[in-house]
Amino acid sequence: MFEDGARLLEIDLPVRREALQGREVTIACVPDAQAREAASVINAALSGDISQEDLSHLLSDCLAPTRAERGYSLEDLAQNVESGSRVIALVNAGELRNQVDGPTLTDANCAVVIEGVVRDAHSQEIYGFLVRDPREPDRALFVDAARSGRMWLDTGGWQIVPAL
Repeated sequence: MFEDGARLLEIDLPVRREALQGREVTIACVPDAQAREAASVINAALSGDISQEDLSHLLSDCLAPTRAERGYSLEDLAQNVESGSRVIALVNAGELRNQVDGPTLTDANCAVVIEGVVRDAHSQEIYGFLVRDPREPDRALFVDAARSGRMWLDTGGWQIVPAL
């Protein structure tokens, strides 16, 4: 069942099973109030033209010690979320909002809260993420794995995670 070196996922969040776009998935998600609170820190005014260092300093000023780190796969991002961390990802706004005529599609120019990981219920392969966009803080958006890779990983894979 498991290949050499494979390990079970350790998930410190509530996990629910449901159907999403005709596929049976499991969703590990930060409780809604916590995600909304984290999204409020990066309001719409801060969703563009802010570097990971500036955002990390801003959060430290708000007594939320963090560190910026680079992810090299969607699994890196998923593991931080599934460990119970509220993760702020630096993404491309045009790709996130499906606006091909928007700003450049190659730069990270927006900060979002990644609040959930959606995995295939059988293979546990990443199917996508639940993302809270500061422009729409009252609801989480489902972003499939391919678009998540383009908007986050292809633009540098930077994420702000709680400092240990």
